[in-house]
Amino acid sequence: MNTLLSVGSRGPDVAAAQEGLNNAGHSLHPPLKTDGIFGGKTRARTQEFQRSNSLVADGVIGPMTLNILQQFMDLVGLAKPLGTGAEAAARQRVVDMARKYHLNHGWRATDKLGADHLRIAANLCFDQQTRARQGGVPLAGIWQLAAPPKPPAMACVTISKTAERNYAQGAPGRNNWDLPSWCGIFALAVYKSAGLKLSSWPLRIKGLSKHPAEFRPVMKKADLKVGDLGIFDFAPNHVNHHFLVVKIDGDNITSIDGNITDTIGGTKVQTIAQRNRFTVSGIFNHKFSAFVSPIWGSVL
Repeated sequence: MNTLLSVGSRGPDVAAAQEGLNNAGHSLHPPLKTDGIFGGKTRARTQEFQRSNSLVADGVIGPMTLNILQQFMDLVGLAKPLGTGAEAAARQRVVDMARKYHLNHGWRATDKLGADHLRIAANLCFDQQTRARQGGVPLAGIWQLAAPPKPPAMACVTISKTAERNYAQGAPGRNNWDLPSWCGIFALAVYKSAGLKLSSWPLRIKGLSKHPAEFRPVMKKADLKVGDLGIFDFAPNHVNHHFLVVKIDGDNITSIDGNITDTIGGTKVQTIAQRNRFTVSGIFNHKFSAFVSPIWGSVL
């Protein structure tokens, strides 16, 4: 792709960038027409994207802007709305998107720090001079899609020495020294990447939110389907962990989870992982845990 696009540029590279900008989360501007013509509206949307990512807002898509925008360009085709009445297709798209995030950004046993900047190990720094977080750019993309009130997406790009040391020592109170837990933020980003029309973080669950609900509890085991969201409560502090259901085999669940800390290939990492930890009955029988499902008639 041409790594320098500006007003007057034309062609498929511009159209791809326009699609990426449309996929890049909340915007004060209407969606761009993906006509491959870089005009004033594309420039304004580019500047907004640059400001939200702490880049120089010159309205030019150069290498630094493209580095962050690329992940949203990769979502083209999956993020387009399906329309009402397409629940089954939407559920499969959520599963496909979750698997894509895991495939592209989950840490593997063969990965090494700095070798692939798109592999997330959010507790580690790969460049001591810049304090660049391993996988910080794709993590910032997840943040931007889910749009939690704080911290800003660019906080994902670097990690302080204190935070890296605290992760290594298992220190408590991470909200005070680094990013908050991002399992639910990841799940929301997956849903939005799959084209669901959802609000910013936090999730709007029926009975638990003062805003119009976008998720509802799954009340019966038979009603649980792939694409639903599990919420497990860790007692006694009632810290929730969110996970996306991508396969159901009897009582067994395969999930894809963000913010998982595990030792992979000898390295302790905080990443995106596929797991088989939870069961259907285990969640239903746990007093403070639950499954929720998008209210499809509202979010498609």
